[in-house]
Amino acid sequence: VEQFEGARLATRHLIDAGHREIVHLTGPLNCFDGRERLEGWRAAFRAAGLVLPEPIVGDWTAERGYAVGRDLARQGAPSAVFAADDARALELLRAFWEAWLRVPHDVARFISVRNRDQKPAGAGKICRLHDLVAHPVARDRVDAALAQLRHHLQIVLDDQKGNARGDQRLAGH
Repeated sequence: VEQFEGARLATRHLIDAGHREIVHLTGPLNCFDGRERLEGWRAAFRAAGLVLPEPIVGDWTAERGYAVGRDLARQGAPSAVFAADDARALELLRAFWEAWLRVPHDVARFISVRNRDQKPAGAGKICRLHDLVAHPVARDRVDAALAQLRHHLQIVLDDQKGNARGDQRLAGH
């Protein structure tokens, strides 16, 4: 797997889509893959003549992805994220979801890089994140499912508050 070129192309894709605030959550920089992906990300910024932001140095743990996601949600979400791999990206997404940030609405694009030999990030994972980037229909379905979940959650919350509208909406649905 060509780590540098994959990272450069993924970042260029985000830049070509109009993103200028692209956060990069790296892998560990004492690792070849982490360093090469970082250099590919930097090369895409330089080639586009953009100001190069500081990357967020990560490791290969899901916990680091979640912690970074929570920090980014508190600071204000970037327009795009390039994560070192799917496990970190999934945890970033989980933190964004918990903060009610929506992808692709609040954070427009999300890309991660995956080695061919890399194991799945989790048993419950449905598909790789870069598959979602490539298939807008999948993004729309995820957004629709989340909207429906939020709608039903609001009904339950209204009902718990004793709001009569909650009963009416639930009965009418």
